[in-house]
Amino acid sequence: MCGFTGYVDFSGRVAPDGVLRGMTDTLAHRGPDDSGVHVETLPSCVVGMGFRRLSIIDLSSSGHQPMVLEDGTMAITFNGEVYNFAEIRKDLQDLGYGFRSGSDTEVILKAFKAWGIAAVSRFIGMFSIALLDKAGQKLHLLRDRVGVKPLFYYYRDGLFLFGSELKSFHCHPGFKKEIDTAALLRFFQFGHVRNPLAIFKDTFKLAPGSHLTLDLSNGKTTIERYWNAYSYFNAPKFDLSSEEVVSEVHTLLKSAFQYRMISDVPVGIFLSGGYDSTCVSAILQGQSAQPLKTFTIGFDDPRYNEAPYAREVARVLGTDHTEITCSAGFAKDVLEQLSDIYDEPFGDASAIPTLLVSRSAREHVKVALSADGSDEIFGGYPRYFRSARLLGAYAHIPRWLKQVSAVIANEWPLHTPNPTRHSRLYKLRELLNAREDFLRYLAIIEPMTFEEARLFLAPHLAVSAPLYEFPGIDPAHNDRFAQFQALEFWDGLTDDMLQKVDRASMSTSLEVREPFLDHRIYEFMARVPTRVKVNGHTLKYVVRQIVHQYVPRQLMERPKMGFGIPVEAMSKTDFKEIILDTLHSDKVRIQGILNPVVVESVTKRFYAGEKIDFQRFWFLFMFQLWANRWM
Repeated sequence: MCGFTGYVDFSGRVAPDGVLRGMTDTLAHRGPDDSGVHVETLPSCVVGMGFRRLSIIDLSSSGHQPMVLEDGTMAITFNGEVYNFAEIRKDLQDLGYGFRSGSDTEVILKAFKAWGIAAVSRFIGMFSIALLDKAGQKLHLLRDRVGVKPLFYYYRDGLFLFGSELKSFHCHPGFKKEIDTAALLRFFQFGHVRNPLAIFKDTFKLAPGSHLTLDLSNGKTTIERYWNAYSYFNAPKFDLSSEEVVSEVHTLLKSAFQYRMISDVPVGIFLSGGYDSTCVSAILQGQSAQPLKTFTIGFDDPRYNEAPYAREVARVLGTDHTEITCSAGFAKDVLEQLSDIYDEPFGDASAIPTLLVSRSAREHVKVALSADGSDEIFGGYPRYFRSARLLGAYAHIPRWLKQVSAVIANEWPLHTPNPTRHSRLYKLRELLNAREDFLRYLAIIEPMTFEEARLFLAPHLAVSAPLYEFPGIDPAHNDRFAQFQALEFWDGLTDDMLQKVDRASMSTSLEVREPFLDHRIYEFMARVPTRVKVNGHTLKYVVRQIVHQYVPRQLMERPKMGFGIPVEAMSKTDFKEIILDTLHSDKVRIQGILNPVVVESVTKRFYAGEKIDFQRFWFLFMFQLWANRWM
């Protein structure tokens, strides 16, 4: 696990000495063990590649990056892990390729030499890759199927930048940081910036399962998907019994989990005591002769504290368990660091405990397994059910009545939306105007509508309603539950949960692996009908049945508890000073991005004890905290 960055300069203005090294060193937290830079001067441009290494596989210097092929025709920087590299290496050896290291990087590089970009379809893992093909005059960027590993790029005025985090771009004198208002509105609507947008203009996230090619001879870019999550949901569903599905998934999980134990350094597991993390811990402990290291985080507030459950699960499984308590003091210290760690606005407050458990685990191990993605794959969110029922009833309303209602809603003189709380009238208008169920679902789950989000921005900023690409989920093969499950896997998981875990863990130089996000599990479960995923009204039925083979049912069956902290209460006490300082009217006016009148009003109402939608207030604070650091 590492971090990389680089540039392609077509302008002839070669970056001053030290720029590439400076860009690279901003990512030192992602790779404290080694660093390297590589520059190629080509007929039409200059290419610079920088790398910071966290040594996990082959700890020797032979795993150094950027890695250049022996004949000099290709160079690579690679962040992540390809877990099946040993099998791929054997295939390459059968073709006559030799190896000078035991690293997966060399295997990946020679796989591209042997099979071209199509080699990526052989990889089981999490990765972002920058591949320079000198012979073909191309720079290729590739991102893993689910988007576990980040990959940003910027293209303007003949300068192409790429990297694992946006902060490296700020070190290049050619980078122009201008807020993209469409991205900013998406942040306020969802609490994160959804791909392919990034917070700055001319800056983007490469979508999961995508391959970008930059033609170095003419500067043109092309993007294509080599893996599409929806294609598996759109395939005919399996005709399998619940027992057959449970058996097949159990086998897939064992393979996926075991792959993610491949390491030349110690590996631990995040254990919350819920079904997902218990599943990972139980299967792996069942395959290990030695106690595995597990880590959990506890809170003083019992509404957020799963530590006692995790402790009991660890006792039953026999793991070597470490429990950490998140104190108010630690949370306050972390709060001040979030804008640096998350160099794009990020509103998920669970980043704070994620950072704490990552720091604690890093004191004992260099790699940890997390259970993220299980709810999205196996159907664990009640909102899928609730939304499916609501929109099922909506579908029975006569079409003419919905059309008339939409006309009336659009002409009705609605009051100015209240920036402090949800407006049902604005939400209703979005629902009536939506032409597809996936847009209706987004309208249901978004924390605020476009009109409400617009209130937070300075009046002079030009904005337009965000457009959403139709995801292509086929209703012929998917009921509404499956459609919403597919949509959220592709549209929300990557840019919220996975970004949260990547930044928190890598800020502490900890590699976190997501075994549930093995694409083989996804491809299978996408074709499992909802009636099996949700047996009766039992969400995540398949995972539950597997866990009950290892842990007593009575220990597991309790209400689902989210991973978070009492952030609203802490904002009125421990966080109050930093929040008031960050949202001070003078700072807001200087930035010129938020509406200072609205910010001041919302802040006063919150601290006056009025009932407001706290999530909106938190998004305001997190954006301004970011802006004070990066703008």
